[in-house]
Amino acid sequence: MKPSFHEDYVSDKLDPLATPMHEDFNWNELYQRLGEPTDQQLQDEKIAEFIRKLFEWVTAIDLRKENSQTLIGRRFIALAWVFNPALFEDSPSASKLAETLRITRKADLWKLTGEVTRHFGITNRGQSHAWNRGVTRAEQCAKQAHDSVNGRAIDSHMAEPMAVKESFMMGEPKQGHKQT
Repeated sequence: MKPSFHEDYVSDKLDPLATPMHEDFNWNELYQRLGEPTDQQLQDEKIAEFIRKLFEWVTAIDLRKENSQTLIGRRFIALAWVFNPALFEDSPSASKLAETLRITRKADLWKLTGEVTRHFGITNRGQSHAWNRGVTRAEQCAKQAHDSVNGRAIDSHMAEPMAVKESFMMGEPKQGHKQT
């Protein structure tokens, strides 16, 4: 039987004055020489794409409206609040922030914070009870993973979980139900 390979094995017969055999490989240099983007370039591209999406969301309104500047400002404030409420003095709730900004209908700011959460898939501690935030991407993934482990399938048209029952697949009626 062939002995297993031990990657960390160091022979005790090495010259003690020899330079260490372990060298870090410079992957970024290899990528550059092959004309491929480096890790830093890929990261920079992802950051630039994310910032572009932020600005697209903030400015996704009809600029011909009379109050378009106000709407852009509110969208930016909602975005900043969802990312980190501590950006504002005393880390206010959305209601308190709307009050401070003199927004007459607090629900207007709530609607925007819910839209941020649905669009970007992020929430903050102040949204844990929000009715308008929808389900975040992380929550959707967790639910899908839970459902697949528990023998449930997701109907792509209804986006609602449906139990997959062997008795149904076999044409057997549920207990207490008449077969028609």
